[in-house]
Order: sequence, then structure tokens, then C-alpha cells
Amino acid sequence: FLTFLILYKKKILFHRLFAFVLLCISCALLLAYLQNVLDLKSYPFLIKTNLPLPLVFIPALLIYLKKLADFDSVNRTILFLLFVPFFVLVIYNIPFYLGSNEIKWGYFLRNELSGTPLFIEQLEEVFIEFFVALYGFIGILETRKYKRRVELVYANQSKAQIGWVKLLAYSMFVMTFFAFVLSVAGLFTDKVPFELNFLTAIGSTVAIYSIAYYLLIHPDALSEVSLALQSVSSKLEAGKETNEEKSDLLFQEFERKIIHLLDHEKLYSNPDITLSDLAERVGLPPYLTSKILNQKLNSNFYSFINKYRLQQVKDELLRNSGKSIIEIAYDAGFNSKTTFYESFKKDTGVSPSEFIRL
Repeated sequence: FLTFLILYKKKILFHRLFAFVLLCISCALLLAYLQNVLDLKSYPFLIKTNLPLPLVFIPALLIYLKKLADFDSVNRTILFLLFVPFFVLVIYNIPFYLGSNEIKWGYFLRNELSGTPLFIEQLEEVFIEFFVALYGFIGILETRKYKRRVELVYANQSKAQIGWVKLLAYSMFVMTFFAFVLSVAGLFTDKVPFELNFLTAIGSTVAIYSIAYYLLIHPDALSEVSLALQSVSSKLEAGKETNEEKSDLLFQEFERKIIHLLDHEKLYSNPDITLSDLAERVGLPPYLTSKILNQKLNSNFYSFINKYRLQQVKDELLRNSGKSIIEIAYDAGFNSKTTFYESFKKDTGVSPSEFIRL
């Protein structure tokens, strides 16, 4: 039902991919539930049916993150390679799926009831968990790539609402890596509590459904950001040459105008400022404004704006204006306490309080 709502409300490709992931996870949960409430002697075909599903929805989730990070980065070869482990596992298990009911029931008794699987069955579990953990790690790398793309357009990441993307990637990796560690430990000892497996199942379920509800409640969580990124990136990568780009003197003039707007009008103090806002004031398309920042000022939009914000904060702290540190940060355009402290520590190497004492 939740999958249907996302497909109905989110008619862009990204959310269709997420809806597919959600549907696969829901099917895996349904199969796991049926295996616990039904008499599997009457329904032996259900045994082991949900085993390969993580090698479907985890790669699909990775594709979703890769699409966020780079719209054109996922080609057909990559798509095929991501699902190779799934096909290997299914082909390996064809004799089992086509085998007798006694073979299936024996597997169920060993793995689900007695908890004493064969070594080859344990290796099968390690095979699955290794690839889902690997895809989880790649998902974090794709999220960082997405963050860098967002910094081309937004001065505040909270404006771009990327927190849910980071939650998706990091929860995906933590859960899959934990499951991998458990599967490897099971090769060497039978003392690993079986209940620990429920932690990964429950944790990943809570994370994925929470994000699904978030996407329903926030209709612009991705579409607005995606359109902005796609517009800027496609024009930058296309390398279109216009009369403005050919004239270095004209570029220098716009560079001076950008610096003037930041120095004298303090555009950076607006916590919601975007690349489009700056471009409108400068009188250039966003992709050309981004090009000037990258080529002439050696910075992306996020870093460029934050440099001015941090400088104002440092000046205010040294002046001892009587305001609190957070008040000074908000006046400079920061809208997140966490982001401010992280940026300040990264820039100066010390906390704001230590900076004042120095």
C-alpha cells in the first residue's frame, strides 16, 4: 500500500526506483511472516524463497543512490553487474527449488528450527551478506558524491533536505555490515545468539519505512533539488560555449560583482540563499555562475558562501559584541548548530569557545 502511495504521489523516476525497493522489502517481510505462521509441510515451496531477495532490493537501493549522485552514471553494464550475485545464487539453488519436499523440509529443520545449518549453507549466507555489505559501503560513497553535487547549488544542506539520503545510506551500510559480521562469526562458532539477526531485520525495516513516510509527507524532498542539480550539471558538463564564456574580461567583471555582493550586501546572511538567487543578482544563468565560482574562485557554491559566513563569525567573536556564539552564527547565515560547529572546527581547527580564548 505504501508502495502504491509513493508511485501515485511521486511520479518521477527516482521515487519509482524507491517504490520498487520498498515493494521488494515488503515481499521479503511477507514471505518471512508466512514462513513463521504457516505449516510449511503444506507449503514447502515457500521455504528459502526470500533468501535471494536482499540481492535484489539492496542493489536497487544502490542504483537509487547512484541516480541521486549522478543522473547519467548508471549504464546497462553496471546494472547487470550489480545483479550478478542474485543470478548466481538463484542458479545455484535451482536444484533445491526443483527438488523434493523432503529436501526443502530438511533445510528448514536445520536452519530455522534447530539452528545447525550445513557449512555450505553458512557459506551461502556469507556470500549474500558480503555483497549486500559491499553495496552498502558503495552507497555511502554515492551519498558523499550527492553531497558534493548539492554543494554546487545550496549554501545550506538542510535547505536541500539531504539528511534523509544520508540516513538511508548509512543505515543501509550499518545493518548490512552487522549482518555480514554475524554470518562470518557463524562459520567459527555456534554461540552467536540467533536473536541478533532480528536486529538487522527490525533496524532496516524501521529505517526504510520511516524514509518512505518522510517522502510522502515532504513532496519536494527530492524533486526540486533534482531539477536544480540536473539543470546546472547538464549545462556544465555539456561544455557549451557562449559569448560570455569566451570573454575572460567579462568573466572577471562578473567575478568582481559576485565578490561585491558578498562583501557589501552580505547575501550570505540569508540562510536560504541558493545558487539561483546569487545568479539572479549577478545577472547570469546558474550554470555560468557555478562555472565562475569553480574556475575563477576555486570553490563550489557551498564552500564559497560558508567562507564568508565563517569570516563574519570570527570577526564578531574577536569584537566581543556581547552576543552568544549561536546568535552570531545565525546572524551570519547558518541555520544549523551542528553544521556551524563542524564548519568552524574544520576551518580553524578549534571550537568557537577555544577561538575566543586564543
